[in-house]
Amino acid sequence: MVIFSLHTGHDASLALYEDYELKFIRKEERLSRIKCHGELIPELCLQELRRYHDLRDADVAVLSRAVFPRKYFRHEPLNKKVERSMSEFFKRKVKYLNLCNELRRLQAKEEAVLDLPRLAAGIGLRENCEIMFSNHHYAHALPALFYKPEWNDALIYTADGGGDFIQYSIYYFDGKQLHCVYGGDRHIWEGRPDEKVHSLGQMYAIVTEIAGFLRNRHEGKITGLAAFGQPVFLEQMKAHYHVQDDGLVRSDFGSYAEMEAFYHGLAKGADIKDVACSAQKLLEVVMVESFRKLQKRFRFSNVGLSGGVFSNVRLNQMIAELDGVKDVFIVPPMGDEGLVMGMPLDVMIRKRGFDDFLRNRRPLGTLYYGEEFPGLRPYLDSRFSVVATDDIIEKTVELLRADKVVGLFTKGMEYGPRALGARSILITPRDASINHTVNLRLNRSEFMPFAPYVRAERADDVFVIPPSSRAAMSYMTITCDVRPEWRDKIPAVVHVDGTARPQIIHRAENPFYYDILHRFEQATGLPCLVNTSFNAHEEPIINRPQEALQALYENRIDYLVADDVIVARR
Repeated sequence: MVIFSLHTGHDASLALYEDYELKFIRKEERLSRIKCHGELIPELCLQELRRYHDLRDADVAVLSRAVFPRKYFRHEPLNKKVERSMSEFFKRKVKYLNLCNELRRLQAKEEAVLDLPRLAAGIGLRENCEIMFSNHHYAHALPALFYKPEWNDALIYTADGGGDFIQYSIYYFDGKQLHCVYGGDRHIWEGRPDEKVHSLGQMYAIVTEIAGFLRNRHEGKITGLAAFGQPVFLEQMKAHYHVQDDGLVRSDFGSYAEMEAFYHGLAKGADIKDVACSAQKLLEVVMVESFRKLQKRFRFSNVGLSGGVFSNVRLNQMIAELDGVKDVFIVPPMGDEGLVMGMPLDVMIRKRGFDDFLRNRRPLGTLYYGEEFPGLRPYLDSRFSVVATDDIIEKTVELLRADKVVGLFTKGMEYGPRALGARSILITPRDASINHTVNLRLNRSEFMPFAPYVRAERADDVFVIPPSSRAAMSYMTITCDVRPEWRDKIPAVVHVDGTARPQIIHRAENPFYYDILHRFEQATGLPCLVNTSFNAHEEPIINRPQEALQALYENRIDYLVADDVIVARR
C-alpha cells in the first residue's frame, strides 16, 4: 500500500510510504529557504516528490486537519458584503482556511466541509485514491512507539502549542494495546476552542516573544538564556498551574489574552534572563509533576515524547532521570514536520490492525533522507579554489587543529531540526571564545551554546549518560552532565550549568563524519568536536551545494568539506 501524507500547517511537509517503509520525506522550508514555511500546500516539496515518484501510485492520502485553499471548501464562509469591505491584506489571508476551525464551526465531518475529489485532483492524486485525516497528537505519538521495537510497555506523552484543539495527549502501551488516556478526535467537535490557556507550550512562546524573539521559531533561545538567570518569578508563575490527579496539566487562565497579559505584566522592568529562567523552571516542575502522577496510575518503564514542547532538551533530561524510567525516546522531528511520519502509521493501523503495527516495528536509524548531490565540484565557479582532493580527512583535521571553522557537506540532508553530520559546522571544542566568534559570523545570539559529537566508544568517558538517555543521544534531543574532569578541556560545548547536548555517533551511520572525529582525537587527545547546524540565523539548514558554497563565499565558514574535496574562497 502506497501512502502519501501531507501537513499544510506551519512547518509544512510531506512524505511517501510503502506500507511501513519511508520512501521520501521533505519539509518546505529546506526548499523555499523560508524558516518554518507553512500554512500552505508545500508545492516545492510536491515538485521534488514527483521527480522520484509518481503520486498517482498513492492508494491512500492522509492529511492533517490544518489549512487548505479556500477554493476546496464546499461552503462560502464569508459574507460577500463583509468581504468587499476587507483590506487586501486580509483577503489574501483568507485564501486559506483552517479546517479544524471549520469542522467545529459547522459541526460537520471533513467530507461535508471539503470538496475532497477536487482537492485530490489539485494535489495530483488519482481519482480513486482514498483520502483520510489523522489526529494531530496521535500522529505525533505513533512514531515514538513504532521506532522502539524492544519496548513492552510505554507512556507516550505529546505536548505542543496546540493541534486539533488540544495541547497534550497521553497514551499508555501495555504491551498489547495502545490506550488513549487523554486525546482523540472528540475535542475537535466538543466544547469551545479555549483549552490553549492550559498550554505550557503557549506559555513558552509568549516568553519567547517578550524576550524579543519569534514564537514557534526561537524557543530554543529561551532555553539557552535561562541558564544565565535566576527563577525569581517561579512561584508567581506556578500559582497559575496545577496538575490533576490524572496527570493532566491545567491552569486558571480564563483566556489566552489573560495568560499573555499576565506574562507581559510580570516581565515589565524585569531582567529577561530571570524571566527565561523562571519559565524554564516552571516547565520542568510542572511536567515532572505530571509524569510522577502518571507513574502512580500506570506501570511503565519506557517514555516516548513528541510535540514541540519536547524540543526542550533540558526538560527531556529531567524526565529521563525520573526514578523508574529506563528508556526515553524523543521523536527526532518532534515538531509538526514529524506529523507526516506518524500519519501513515495511523493509516496502517486502521487498515491492517494494531498487531500488524507491533510486528513491523523497527529502529529508526539515521535521518539522512534528503536529496544526495554529486559532490561540490560541479557547482564551483571562479569565486572558489580547490584546496585538496585527496587525504580529505587528514587535511580536515589539520584545519580544525588550526581553529578553522569547517562546513561539512555529505550524504542527504538530515530531516528534523538537528544537524547530525550531513550539514554540520565543525569546530574545535578547546576554546570557549570560539562560540562568540562563530555566532557573530552566523548572526546568532551570543549566549547560544554549541553541542558536541562524540564516538560511541568514548561517550561514557566524557559524559554522565544515564541508560535512559543513551538512545536519544543519537539524535541530539537531550542534555546530560559533562564529567568534571573534561569541562575545562572542551569548554566550547559545556553549558554554564555543566551540561551538554551530545550526539553519539557510530561509524556505520556516517563513516566520513566519524573518521574526522576519530583522527582529530588521535591528533589532539580531545574526544569531541563542536557540531552546530550549517545555517545562519533565520535560515533553514543548508540543503543544496549552491547554498553551502554561498555560505563559504559570505564568510560564514572558513572551509567547505565534502567526501572528495576541500574548498576555500579565492
